[in-house]
Amino acid sequence: MRLAVAAIACIAVSAPAFAITGNAPPASGWAARPIVMVGSTLGDQCTGTALAPDLVLTAAHCVMRKARYAVKAYQTGDVIRQMGQLTSGDPYDFDPPESMFNYQHDPHWLDTGNLLVSTHDASGTSGKQIAAEYTVDDKTKTLTRVWSYVSTDIWAEQMGEATRLPNGNTMQGYGQNGAAREVTSDGEEAWYVSWVDPPAQRSVGHLTLIEDLYALNVGGTTKK
Repeated sequence: MRLAVAAIACIAVSAPAFAITGNAPPASGWAARPIVMVGSTLGDQCTGTALAPDLVLTAAHCVMRKARYAVKAYQTGDVIRQMGQLTSGDPYDFDPPESMFNYQHDPHWLDTGNLLVSTHDASGTSGKQIAAEYTVDDKTKTLTRVWSYVSTDIWAEQMGEATRLPNGNTMQGYGQNGAAREVTSDGEEAWYVSWVDPPAQRSVGHLTLIEDLYALNVGGTTKK
């Protein structure tokens, strides 16, 4: 979708231009949410106001030059949520309590609005890697675990990962232990692969499922 930018002309006013000179305190809370940064490939930087997902209001001089422009969210630094084994602040509760994160990695939001995390057992028990999905209730400040897959035959002490695939399955990466597994929503294994050749280690980073490897070749063709 093409980004439409509504520009306003600069007019002289009696009040000082605090927003330009930086003498005013930064906006925070709800007032800062629609504030965005408009930047160009020529190095221009201006603030703007997001009126809609594809409409930004900014000053005319910010978009006058021939360049490519991009809009970025303005970061206020406000803490929105705190989750996990925290002893300060206002961390969310877990339901059930034993589903709390422990040495978690790769937390990310799913299209459903749920949170998917690769974590160890909350008690700190070694030998378990859990792909855990949670609903997040901001009103009650509660994470409720709605799905999980527990791997005990292999686990990542570091760099564990859980990724939801387009087919609804979940891919679990085992970090420095060099392996990956795809499981169904019922916990059935679809496939498993290991790159470890003892005693060497083969660390696995972020995993991405590619439908057609040959299509990545420059000028290449798909083999059937």
